[in-house]
Amino acid sequence: MLNYPWSRHFQRYEYVMQKGYITNKTVLDIGCGTSYGTIAMSSIAKLAEGLDPEFEHMPPGVLLIPAKSKSVGVHKTTLEMLALNTKLKYDVCVAIEVFEHIMYPFNFIKDMASMGDYAFITTPLSNVTKNTRNKEHIAEYSSADFKTIISTRYRILKMVYQYPDLSIKNHGAYCGDSFDPRHRVQMAWCKRKK
Repeated sequence: MLNYPWSRHFQRYEYVMQKGYITNKTVLDIGCGTSYGTIAMSSIAKLAEGLDPEFEHMPPGVLLIPAKSKSVGVHKTTLEMLALNTKLKYDVCVAIEVFEHIMYPFNFIKDMASMGDYAFITTPLSNVTKNTRNKEHIAEYSSADFKTIISTRYRILKMVYQYPDLSIKNHGAYCGDSFDPRHRVQMAWCKRKK
């Protein structure tokens, strides 16, 4: 069996693929890391490209967009630079476990909406929006705050929650921060507002 954290993370990519959200679509994988999710999505997408500020260990043959950022993680300046300095447009922008690393989430959503008609965004569920024990996260978000930020530019079409047993449910309750093995992850499928 796959180790627990990796299987939970990869299941988020599987979810967006199994739902047909990216089938024959152009996709930008924001915060793609080593691009395993980008590669998986490329099997059914028309085009899948990855964006990450650190590309030392990228596999050959994967088309990646340099983020031109010295920051660790995909912060506001990374996506803003891409949005402002390119004419790139995608059917779908995917941001799996990126939102909690963003310094300016309202700007991040605005920049995503300038590039993608649809968005799939995931982040750990918190009872209230706050800093947590995870020092790599700027904040972990309550469901209400997460929805409010996304709703500035996108209409949420489907909101589901991933549980530690890999079940996906229509409801989720806080059970600890991202260091707690019982934590839930909120996942939003969205369409850009006209």
